[in-house]
Amino acid sequence: MSASWILTTLLIVGCLGGLWLDGRLGTKPWFLLLGLLLALIVGLYEVARVALGQRKDRS
Repeated sequence: MSASWILTTLLIVGCLGGLWLDGRLGTKPWFLLLGLLLALIVGLYEVARVALGQRKDRS
């Protein structure tokens, strides 16, 4: 799976999960923001890991 799909999938899951939790707990928009922040951090880490892994393979 390419890095762009990983980042996109994580952001969608973080957004939907945050919206679901906010709806269940009545905490709008805190879990949405937390979900997006966590998804962005993990997604960027995965993008960097994939990019650096491909860089090592080319050497």
